[in-house]
Amino acid sequence: MTHSVVSGTFIYRATDSAEAAAASAVQGIVDGFCGGSLERVLRGLVDAGFVDTTRLEALIGKIKRKQSST
Repeated sequence: MTHSVVSGTFIYRATDSAEAAAASAVQGIVDGFCGGSLERVLRGLVDAGFVDTTRLEALIGKIKRKQSST
């Protein structure tokens, strides 16, 4: 986080992107609740109905496309 002062008021700005902050939060969940297993997190999300297999498959496709373009 960074800040500036405008008319005596501190204005704070994030230094990380929203994606980086989200990844850090998820890493904390993976480590703290699932013993470091991302697979356990994903299975839990599917089991809880938070995400369905169709959505996961779509995400897998996006990840594969991104990996092949880099």
